[in-house]
Amino acid sequence: MQCIRLEKQEYKSWDEFVESNYSGTIFHKAQWLENTDIEFEVYVIIENNQVIAGAVFSYNSIFCKKIYQQPVFTPYSGFVITDSILKLKNTTNYSKIKKIKKEIFKICTIECGKIFYSPYLDIDIHVEKWNGFNNSVSHTYVLSLNDINDVYNNFDGKRIKRLISKAKKDESTIIEESKDIEIIINLSKLSFQRQKMQLNTYNVLKKLYKNCDNKAFICFNKKNDKPIACSLIFYDSKRAYYLVGGYDYRNSNNYALTSCIWESIRTAFDLGLKEYDFEGTMLEKAEGQFRAFGGNLLPIVSVSKKLPVYYFNKVLREYFSIK
Repeated sequence: MQCIRLEKQEYKSWDEFVESNYSGTIFHKAQWLENTDIEFEVYVIIENNQVIAGAVFSYNSIFCKKIYQQPVFTPYSGFVITDSILKLKNTTNYSKIKKIKKEIFKICTIECGKIFYSPYLDIDIHVEKWNGFNNSVSHTYVLSLNDINDVYNNFDGKRIKRLISKAKKDESTIIEESKDIEIIINLSKLSFQRQKMQLNTYNVLKKLYKNCDNKAFICFNKKNDKPIACSLIFYDSKRAYYLVGGYDYRNSNNYALTSCIWESIRTAFDLGLKEYDFEGTMLEKAEGQFRAFGGNLLPIVSVSKKLPVYYFNKVLREYFSIK
């Protein structure tokens, strides 16, 4: 078993590995990360001349020190393990993954930062603990798209089904698909404005959308030819990811965004995707909305390290030439 860091010209093979294994997501791909305006590195584990696992970590360099972090619009990173290992019995599986992590952390020394792992790997952070990481957990909801009727039947009847029914009866609103990223940007700005928040990373979103090889679609709800709600979905060969949503709180109704999400779920099913990931949120109101769609609750484990205070004091003294 050997760990190597990939060169840029080898990223295409990494993206193919990510695409072909269940634990990989669109956010692990170099093609995605190259559009996030943040540096990243890719490590792979080779055994018997084959790649059996790998990991991707993003970082900013501050005072000559790598601070590992998630790029904007990138909820998951970290490890991708080949399906053949994940199918092994637990004792063999867990032992193999521990060995893989140990080998990668020998080469990639993470001293500071925070990494959010994919929810599509079993939780096992023994190796991270042994390497001085702390951990925390957030969650996402994921729908299985094997049967679209089962998906609908699992919706909360009082909330989601009722709102979808209201949307169908409202002849003044129309749900369509679009390729216009400005619809998403304008409506998400209004959503943040309503919450007295601001997001200044729309240029990154435009780059991600422009360079995604058409692996994205926008569902929007319009009233009197004016968009009032929308959802932006990116996808790979396995699942769809609800990345951004928004609505015009000045002109929208209480079912506009719900009907957009339902339309995006149906579109994901029509594309032959097996899962729909709401991509996690810890905001109480948004969590309640996502929960009502009836998905499975999956944990998102994050691991982190903090540099000691004395290191920052040392760097500041050197930077400002303070004796």
